[in-house]
Amino acid sequence: MIVTESPVLDKQKSGYPPGVVERLTLDNQVVVRRALGLVAAGLLGWATFVAWGSIVTLPAVGFLAACTFLLLGCAALAMLVVSAKWLVIVETAILALACAILVGWAIGALYGNPQYGTDEAAFIQGSAQLALSGHNPYTANLLPFFQLFRVPEQFGTFLLNGGVSSALAYPAGSFIIVEPFVLLTHGTQAVVIASLVCFIASTILSFVLLPATWRMVGVIAVAASPILFAFALSGLGAIMCLPFLIVVAARWQTPALHSRLTLRAIVQAVMLGLACAISQVAWFIAIFLLVGLLRTALHHTSWSEAIRRVTWYFAIALGVFTLVNIPWILADPSAWVRGILLPITQNAIPYGQGLIDLSVNFHIGGGSLAAFSLLGDMVVLALFVGYWIWFDSLPSALWILPGIALWFPTRSLASYFTVLAPLWIVGYLGELRVSRETLTLTRRSLNRRLLATALLFAPLVGVSWFALSAPAPLHLRLLHTESNGEFGGIWKFSVRVANTSSSTVHHPEFSVNASGHASSFWIQTKGPNELKPHTSAVFGLESPNVGSMPGITQPFSIQVVSAAPGSVSVSSTMTPEPFATYLSPNSVGRVLTPGQKIWFKVALRSPYGAIVKKANVRIALGQIIYAQQGLVLSDARINGAPYGQTPVYARTNTDGIALFHVTAPRQSSPIYFQSWVSERS
Repeated sequence: MIVTESPVLDKQKSGYPPGVVERLTLDNQVVVRRALGLVAAGLLGWATFVAWGSIVTLPAVGFLAACTFLLLGCAALAMLVVSAKWLVIVETAILALACAILVGWAIGALYGNPQYGTDEAAFIQGSAQLALSGHNPYTANLLPFFQLFRVPEQFGTFLLNGGVSSALAYPAGSFIIVEPFVLLTHGTQAVVIASLVCFIASTILSFVLLPATWRMVGVIAVAASPILFAFALSGLGAIMCLPFLIVVAARWQTPALHSRLTLRAIVQAVMLGLACAISQVAWFIAIFLLVGLLRTALHHTSWSEAIRRVTWYFAIALGVFTLVNIPWILADPSAWVRGILLPITQNAIPYGQGLIDLSVNFHIGGGSLAAFSLLGDMVVLALFVGYWIWFDSLPSALWILPGIALWFPTRSLASYFTVLAPLWIVGYLGELRVSRETLTLTRRSLNRRLLATALLFAPLVGVSWFALSAPAPLHLRLLHTESNGEFGGIWKFSVRVANTSSSTVHHPEFSVNASGHASSFWIQTKGPNELKPHTSAVFGLESPNVGSMPGITQPFSIQVVSAAPGSVSVSSTMTPEPFATYLSPNSVGRVLTPGQKIWFKVALRSPYGAIVKKANVRIALGQIIYAQQGLVLSDARINGAPYGQTPVYARTNTDGIALFHVTAPRQSSPIYFQSWVSERS
């Protein structure tokens, strides 16, 4: 049998319904508060130190950081000595210090840095500016804003067909929330500032809405999280919906416990609608919240009443979502629908830290990207039903399950998972526990649950196996690389590509992966536009920009995608040059008289800095003057070569060292010498 506890809705002295807090004695609550305050004060030191780094360019920010170090120490001391009734003052002081140092760090990070690091931020700000000028951003080509806000070209969203995403792919709330900041800053870093404001608001709301015992967890989970702050600095849209979702997560079961919608329930519904109007990530929260609220209501009332309560809640949320988007829905319904569904329909190249990582970086599967998409849809459905089955054991799992679901599609970015982490804490500590059951399940009923769960997830195993076993259609073998010498990057290579599948691969698109992120598509200078089954061809590729060039000693792989069939093929990892060079001395530090000589040693090192003793490796030493008017050729003399000749070559001895003697020229301008391995790959 299942025995259900009666809901306890009376207020305690803390003003918070029974839950996690009441499981601790009063003395233990004080101990927990002191400990969490100390942890928060200590962890905020990293943000303080980073902010202090701008003391030269922004002395006020550096001074603020220096003072914050002392104040955090004082707050930590106060946590140990003040009485329990004064702890809230110390905790509030730590919160204020957290907000102040985040503002200071943000100013230091934004100062003199007008460029954006993602196309998402550029497109959102561009959309805000278009909307303010009376244009529909859903019908506009936003690529000009990509250039306007100086987004590095390799950070675009590239598509399987060789194109790049150029349209708005977010609900209207994403740019409406930015519009006031565009007007306030005249367009300078408006998206980032909006994101940072939402980040600080999330910190404050977590502090305010959590029970007194756990309020410092909100500061730790948000303000003291460097990865979340980095996402805020990048203008991530999901950060801007975080404060709205925190309001929803705190005491999230409230709307299901009353026959009439309370003010809190209405506010939460409005916040959910606003969050869904900003980012599609909130849509996944809403899916599982539907189950959570309905199951909570069913513990205390009939089906019809439970459905009525939940329907009203989501009707308000849907109404708010529609209200935010209605101008653009009426202006061009098809363009709006196409835009908000673009993350699903645009066929972006595979990327992320989820299951697709096995195909992109470990050569497991890759022949069927559609299987990963199908798997992602099935996982969402399975988790949705599974949450219904096991709700009484895991009510607050709804805040974690969306992150798990987003681990399976072809686009499975870590940001989808990490941004939701504060909600795990707020949702769990804000759980009222009025729906939790004391389970005394019979073996038969438990077996039925386990059988239903097994049947639910069994198909996922089959689809996962198919996604990871479908072989990549292309096999790649690097034939030749060419570097740009002093610049230290690979800018050209040729590769033999064999189609080992039974399908024609149309329009293969090549990129380089040296850091877990595929570069811009490389320019094809040689090779066919399609490869028929069981044929091969040699392709010549050139880098489209500096950011897409891997380093000479940097391991990288070549990644090929195609839209027909939807697939990804990856070469084995390769390193063009196994050696780096170390020039000694790394600076002369004095002015040489004309004709004076100095010796340079160029030592071979592994890419990780270890000494390499290898003889007869060809080393180049170049010389140049970086003048205000541009590059100027130097006229120093290297190894007896004519004055000004660059580069000059020498071979390493048995110790892996090449020697160069340089004769100083007549001119006094600083000369820069660079060395590199000059063997042909």
